[in-house]
Amino acid sequence: LAEQVTRLLQLLQPGGNGASITAVAGMAGLGKTALSVHVAHRLKEQFPDGQLFLDLAGTGDAPVTAAQGLARLITAFNPAAHLPAEVPALQSIYRSELGGKRVLIIRDNAREGDQVQPLLPSAAMGSSGYCVRSHSRQRDFSAPRRLAVFKAPSRRPSAQRI
Repeated sequence: LAEQVTRLLQLLQPGGNGASITAVAGMAGLGKTALSVHVAHRLKEQFPDGQLFLDLAGTGDAPVTAAQGLARLITAFNPAAHLPAEVPALQSIYRSELGGKRVLIIRDNAREGDQVQPLLPSAAMGSSGYCVRSHSRQRDFSAPRRLAVFKAPSRRPSAQRI
């Protein structure tokens, strides 16, 4: 676990031009969410403008849409924001709200890349950290920035003869 924490801390360090995007993927029950939240707490000093946790409900019957996710992220910074229904317009507002800020955002429980892609940063959004936690091993989270896939090691259940 210490190696995983160290590696994720390195991947999410702010700096440079643009955002650090990291995907944490692996089988269910490995502690991906706990790892992501633990690392976020350790990085709070590096992201003074905020830390957000967005559950995308990817394992449920009603996963969060890109528009719903964008609206939740926007209203976290501007509760009075006028929110259009269209994803491109929401993306524009989202990028304006977070532009130049150092924010760490965990998007948890993602089902598919189409759910996450509109939520990823643009180059103008500053040195934010983005941790996407998927609920399965293989998901398409292509990104315009550095994308590192960090997989939790698979655990083999121990068996006991009875």
